[in-house]
Amino acid sequence: MRKIMKQFIQGRSFWVTFFVIVMSAWYEAESQRVVSLTPSVTELIVDMGCSDVLVGRTSYCPNVNAVVVGDILSVNMEKVVSLKPDIVICVGFVEASTIEKMQKIGINVKSYKTPRSFDEMCRQTIEIGCLIGVADKAESIVKEERRRVEELKKKVVKTQKRVLFQIGTRPIFSVVDNTYTQGFIDDLGLINVSHTTMPSREYVVSQNPDYVILTTMGGLYKEESKVWQKLIKARIIVVDENMVCSPTPTNYRKSLEVLFDEIYGQ
Repeated sequence: MRKIMKQFIQGRSFWVTFFVIVMSAWYEAESQRVVSLTPSVTELIVDMGCSDVLVGRTSYCPNVNAVVVGDILSVNMEKVVSLKPDIVICVGFVEASTIEKMQKIGINVKSYKTPRSFDEMCRQTIEIGCLIGVADKAESIVKEERRRVEELKKKVVKTQKRVLFQIGTRPIFSVVDNTYTQGFIDDLGLINVSHTTMPSREYVVSQNPDYVILTTMGGLYKEESKVWQKLIKARIIVVDENMVCSPTPTNYRKSLEVLFDEIYGQ
């Protein structure tokens, strides 16, 4: 009988301990108060099913129920402080001086550089998932998006076809090497005609690209499309700037699918 009782007590102890650990992890994740200063970070947190941890965001972020604390380049420090965040997360554009000011007054800030590749994007996603207590969910998203990107790449037939990938205008701003956007060109088996971020129209015409990919550029793609159609015979492809310019694994995969269908789905 004593042996049975001992096993029963040990069993109860195990389940009580297990329950405490699970509840502690749940509470830790639920108690996070996050300010996101980058649209891609906000999207990631929403994709992970954790929009409720967001207490602050920028005006460029998805419209979630959180206080707007500024735009990408300008942050209202008083608003951030008033939200009492456990952590502020940003990628890319936030100025170093702004980050330093927040750190000096005791705010926990995690800042990432803009990812230079899809792989780096995936690593950042997992890190951000760990920061808000949903590492498993982040890893699941990354695993699925990697699988889908790899499946798509297997269907690509590498050609010598040339492309200009334009993401800005006045002046022209194009995709170059050592950026995650160059990854679209590489994964689609194309050759980038631009080796500078601001090529002239004359230079692009001399390179005679087969495709000109335009992001929507706030609607300016319509004007750009007309200009290019007068100058070269390249096929014009338009892709949503909100997907291309917000580096998350899901956005990368979606953008790649759109471009693949346009180039190989004919």
